[in-house]
Amino acid sequence: MQKFSPKSIRFYIDEFDKRLAELQSVAGIVAKTETSVKNSVDAFLKAAVKKKLEGGFLGHLDLDPETLYRLTEVNMTDVSKLVGVSETVLVNAYRIPSVDARKIVDYVVNLYADVRKTVNVKLNVDDKNSEASSIVKALYIYRLSQPFTGESQALLEEYGAKIRKNVEALRPYAGSLKFVTALLFNREAKSYFDTLDEIYSGPFWKASTDLVARLNWLMSVESSLAWAEFAKTPIPFFTDLEKICPYALGNTEEEVGELPKEILEERTDLEGLKVQLRHYQVLGVKFILHQGRVLLGDEMGLGKTVEAIATMVTLKNLGDTHFIVVCPASILVNWLREIQKMCDIPAFKIHGQGKFEAFGAWKEKGGIAVTTYETSRQLEFSEGDTISMAVVDEAHYVKNPGSQRTASVRRICNISRRLLLMTGTALENRAKEMLYLLELLRPKIALMAKGFATESRSQEFMQMVAPIYYRRKREDVLKELPELIELEEWIDGNDNEMDAYAEAAMRENFMEMRRVSFNIDDLAQSGKLERLQEIVKQAKFEDRKVLVFSFFLDTIDKVRKSLGDCCMDPITGAVAAGRRQEIVDKFENSPAGTVLPLQINAGGLGLNIQAANVVILCEPQLKPSAEMQAISRAYRMGQVRNVLVYRLLMLNSIDEKINTLLKYKQQIFNTFADKSVSGEQDLEVNPDEIKDLFKKEIERICKANGKAVPTDKELVLGNAMLFEEQDEPRNEFGFRDHDSVLPNPELMRKTCNRYNELYFDGKLDIGRLSFGVQDAPNWLACFAPDSVSIVFSRNFAFDYRKYRNTMVHEMCHYYLYSFAPADGASVSIEHGKAFQELVDKLNAEHRELNVMLKDCDYLGD
Repeated sequence: MQKFSPKSIRFYIDEFDKRLAELQSVAGIVAKTETSVKNSVDAFLKAAVKKKLEGGFLGHLDLDPETLYRLTEVNMTDVSKLVGVSETVLVNAYRIPSVDARKIVDYVVNLYADVRKTVNVKLNVDDKNSEASSIVKALYIYRLSQPFTGESQALLEEYGAKIRKNVEALRPYAGSLKFVTALLFNREAKSYFDTLDEIYSGPFWKASTDLVARLNWLMSVESSLAWAEFAKTPIPFFTDLEKICPYALGNTEEEVGELPKEILEERTDLEGLKVQLRHYQVLGVKFILHQGRVLLGDEMGLGKTVEAIATMVTLKNLGDTHFIVVCPASILVNWLREIQKMCDIPAFKIHGQGKFEAFGAWKEKGGIAVTTYETSRQLEFSEGDTISMAVVDEAHYVKNPGSQRTASVRRICNISRRLLLMTGTALENRAKEMLYLLELLRPKIALMAKGFATESRSQEFMQMVAPIYYRRKREDVLKELPELIELEEWIDGNDNEMDAYAEAAMRENFMEMRRVSFNIDDLAQSGKLERLQEIVKQAKFEDRKVLVFSFFLDTIDKVRKSLGDCCMDPITGAVAAGRRQEIVDKFENSPAGTVLPLQINAGGLGLNIQAANVVILCEPQLKPSAEMQAISRAYRMGQVRNVLVYRLLMLNSIDEKINTLLKYKQQIFNTFADKSVSGEQDLEVNPDEIKDLFKKEIERICKANGKAVPTDKELVLGNAMLFEEQDEPRNEFGFRDHDSVLPNPELMRKTCNRYNELYFDGKLDIGRLSFGVQDAPNWLACFAPDSVSIVFSRNFAFDYRKYRNTMVHEMCHYYLYSFAPADGASVSIEHGKAFQELVDKLNAEHRELNVMLKDCDYLGD
């Protein structure tokens, strides 16, 4: 409460003038912070260009020698120092002839423009330079200042006019003489004063003071706070940056794929979507909406899932109700979590126990049904049922037109008004697979493109499939990603390691040779393990988390035991999908230095683990795609640090041969992916190539140890899984007539698929299955799918869930029959117990074979 006086009048006039000006400034803060972001981006790009120009010399410009001499005297011959220097400055300040000054300026301007096209903003927690810090801080202020605008405008709308009216009416009475006159002749001045006094003491002044104080704090925030927020949630920063400065990240319309005008103008309604989309993701949504039935082939890590969800959100806002997602069982949980996190459309898990009740609820209420390939076979739709949109994830799983799985998916596709097939696998090099997927979408286009299938990267083929196939590469649309630094860690094996390796080679055991350094009894002597421990220690020092990948369960166990408390439970093929996500969530919240070991077959698909930025590969894999899928778990959208990839390699071992072959294959892949190479390319390591490098290594070791070199026939008998002749006729279970079938993942997948087809077609009589058991301890004649194993376990007191989804689990079905009485009598509980003991023994002996059956889904939970 102020006393009515000229001094108090002047106080209120000054205070309210200042406060209204502050509120007007707050109301325009978004525009100001946008300008700040743009200025920071321009400074970053200018600094980046100048850095690239460093060391450039003017000697080739045919300048007068005297010009070069004068520039050398003032240390101005480096092109980077001439950026922004005008012709006038060169002439007047450095006494350069006009002709030479014009040549220099033109050259620097043109060179600057060319180099500018090659740079873009990269924000990296490992490189907090001043220019990057300015951008991160400006974006942080921009995002947090958004609510201030609304608060300021609300206060101005409620109080602004009233305050201005009373201030202007009171302004003439600020002088002493006028004030005395007012007291004598004009009591209205007092009423103006009392109104302002009341506002000053009321909620307006308190709210506006708090608002201004919060904004002042925000504008003076330290860069470290902005970087900390960026490290936690980077995607909103890049989304805002892309919106304010479309040029900052280097993602132009041409670079993300030219789209027709009508697609670019497609309307999206994303109300209800809880996340912001990147520009390229919006283009993806528009493409899906406009074209209706499409194959989205974006590389892993670009956010195909959120594009699918955003499309369903738009369709829901336009009145559609029923959507369905069909995916492998391993990523079903991830889909359910992403839907819940990203939108308000209800999701129904159509899998496992209660699947039919959930299916009925979805049909009645609408929403997003999420099911697996195998469960989709059991879903019954009524005549006239329609689905607004079907999403088929990892669509390359339905590449075989004759399989039951593909038939069930096709049935769902046929009753869906819109269809989205998604795969991160490049299909251009597999024309037949791609054509079948295109046939699911648009049969006429697939038929026209079929004639160009042998040139699937040709311009004609790509133009034909363009209306339904849309693929972006990571380097084209995520140019802001930090560096991917790949390091080869070569270990010179000690005597123990090399002796064990030589023994494995002389036994002609390829799989044990691949486990070199991890296959010794005394782990203290393992050079690979020692280097792995050093990398983990360094990662902890640098506040990093680590992913460790291996194909072999035995290797994963040894890594886990050697690292102790800093190592989490591993993700392997035997770990259920839901449990995998729990492990990943725990890893996300774990401290620096934490290690998550993963079996590469199980951990390379469907998991997003951006919390890690160190990846260790314990041994080279037999195909480039397996390693890249593993690396992509960490190196994907949302990563804010350089990702370090360490390949542990043993000198003078099979590692060298495989690594060289992988490099060659990767080179082919890079050429293929970036150029229009005609013809179908096989980018994976084939059995003949494995056979060749394996044979040469065996020969080298045997000769060095004075042992006879085995014949090709002996090698085949000892390692049949490596040397399949691909073109020989096979029976209905995928075997050739002369096969001695070893348990290997590829044959397992084929057999399980065939058994599932027979089972669901009603052609598999479980009671009449019989096996030859004379070779039971050493060979496998056949396998059975999980649906059959459930029946087995109920009768034989065998806990099948303990080994579910593992190779040993499938092996057990064969051995089970070695306990069956010859007269066909029922198998007793005693037989079941004996069988369980054998299972445990097999599990210990064949741990490296416990890989997840990626191509087989199961009926159980």
